[in-house]
Amino acid sequence: MNHADKSITVGISISEPDAGEMAKLGYGLVHLQDAMVETARQLLSKGYNLAYGGDLNYSSAFNFADLLFQLGLTYGGFDQRITNYTAFPLYTKISRTREAEISRTARIVRVNPPGIDDRWLKVRYNEATPADREYLDQIFKSEDPESKKIWADSLTSMRLKMTEVIDCRIAMGGKTSGYKGRMPGIWEETLLAAKVAKPVFAAGRFGGAAFQLINWLQFDQTADNDNLNQHRDFLNRVSVLNIDSGIVQIGPGHFDEIKSVLKFF
Repeated sequence: MNHADKSITVGISISEPDAGEMAKLGYGLVHLQDAMVETARQLLSKGYNLAYGGDLNYSSAFNFADLLFQLGLTYGGFDQRITNYTAFPLYTKISRTREAEISRTARIVRVNPPGIDDRWLKVRYNEATPADREYLDQIFKSEDPESKKIWADSLTSMRLKMTEVIDCRIAMGGKTSGYKGRMPGIWEETLLAAKVAKPVFAAGRFGGAAFQLINWLQFDQTADNDNLNQHRDFLNRVSVLNIDSGIVQIGPGHFDEIKSVLKFF
């Protein structure tokens, strides 16, 4: 794929790595933000659609969703070329005002895990009944086995839903500890995409889950990493190492223009 095609949707997996990791590499938060903005800006300006699975209420110091929506106003107009996928219970914290602001440039897709009633799709935390708030508070705390399972199922369901609609994915940064899913998000998103023959382009300059994935694939498959080791044969079979550009492609496909956007990251 060497030209922009407005039917192409690119999944964005870019988030900050664990605290202090970028500093060891000589980078700060501002560098990752710049990379995120430039990647999204180039893709939007070339005509691609973007899909992102971020928490809309994440720290204001680093909220890629906000950056995406601002860029969407510039490059996407009001045609909602950005889609934000949000999992239960995170979507309950999206206020009506916030959603109205977002709807100018993006659309929100709420995703439930198996076992969660669809009535929750219409619940907003700040308008919820006391009983519903108590239940949501329990899930947000994620201290008991049931709540932890709901989080893991929710995040997997959201990533599966995204995988159905994207054509390829870009991965940068990403936490490798303190996550609420079954494994770091970038790893799960990579596996889900590659299993349905949708390529992931991972750039490791900013460390994090993307760097660890690249390092594991290229150099250190003896590392004590159960999440990746259990998928070793599959990942080796579908990976295409492109060391010259610093990008690892996991899964088949030719998206040369999209890879060119990442050549500096």
